[in-house]
Amino acid sequence: MGSVSPPCGGPLQLQSRNCLMMQSTGPLQIPVSAGYPGCAMLPMKTQCSDKENISAQIVEKKGDVVVWGPTNGRDKQGARLPRIICYGDSNTAGYHRGGKAFQPYGQSLASELAEMGVPCEVAVCGLCSFTTQDMLNGQASNVVTTKMGPNGRGLARMLDEDGPVKLVIIMTGTNDLGVEMSPTSIVQDIAQLHGICHKRGVPTVSMAATQTSNHPWRGVRQQLADLVAKWAASVTSVLDSLDVEDIVPRPVGKDGASCNPTSAVHWEKDDLHLSSAGSTTLGRRLAPHVCTWLQRLAASDCNAAKPTCSPMTGHARAPLAAMNAAPSSANACSIIPSSASVQRHWRQGSHPVPRSPH
Repeated sequence: MGSVSPPCGGPLQLQSRNCLMMQSTGPLQIPVSAGYPGCAMLPMKTQCSDKENISAQIVEKKGDVVVWGPTNGRDKQGARLPRIICYGDSNTAGYHRGGKAFQPYGQSLASELAEMGVPCEVAVCGLCSFTTQDMLNGQASNVVTTKMGPNGRGLARMLDEDGPVKLVIIMTGTNDLGVEMSPTSIVQDIAQLHGICHKRGVPTVSMAATQTSNHPWRGVRQQLADLVAKWAASVTSVLDSLDVEDIVPRPVGKDGASCNPTSAVHWEKDDLHLSSAGSTTLGRRLAPHVCTWLQRLAASDCNAAKPTCSPMTGHARAPLAAMNAAPSSANACSIIPSSASVQRHWRQGSHPVPRSPH
């Protein structure tokens, strides 16, 4: 892999062909607060925050999986609060500062919802360096062990034991691209992960993941985001499909050619992860969407009206059977693919994608 120059600047160190880590520039002074074992949580108030979230607190923990919400756990009528699961990889966990601190977007989401008068419990499970296939492999596990950051729980296990769950927000795909999976195969794995929820009658929202700012990867990441959106539009139980880079834009934009320098505060210098401020902003900006989804579910008894969207083309509607690709090994950070693989996938993206024979 060649050298990488993130738009935010900062020294970089290539740990391996597919893995990028920040070089240490000296000891970090991180305030210790309640969070994942062995890791520090930064305070909610950041340099770009206009208020401090104080409504959401840790109301439940199973292993390293934390649930954020109001302390009483009940609405004004005494009913149990709706529970939302945020499931994904290191950007769901809130990885920043080289893994020395974690700020999950689920915390600010829970706080913002409470401030909007729609209190919910938000469970966060972010599995650092995991691909979607890795998440599928661990779906029934009580403890999913990672090499860095919080351990997690299998999605099926969480739904079966930690419910009832009203909604699951899934953001994955960054590391799938990093291990050189094709966008079509990634979509099939994402569909299976959502299917775990749908089989249990739990609706989902798909959030397209990010990748680095390098120009070739801008195109292939967008190809994956578009395929995920088309798939999501064809499945009734997927309430909506969003793109994290629409909600929290990168300095270079989705096309790699934009110039939004003020957005740099929301992204880490490793060019792959949201910063603490970025994760906090993501949760806050998601809250109005969540309110809409919950209102829709309440009005239609979980048979949500689909947003208007173009149907999936025939060549992109791949079967949802499991792929035979071996899962990646869990590295200590999210994975950045080689430049050669980018060019290969990008060339493939200009042609119709064949149906999977499996």
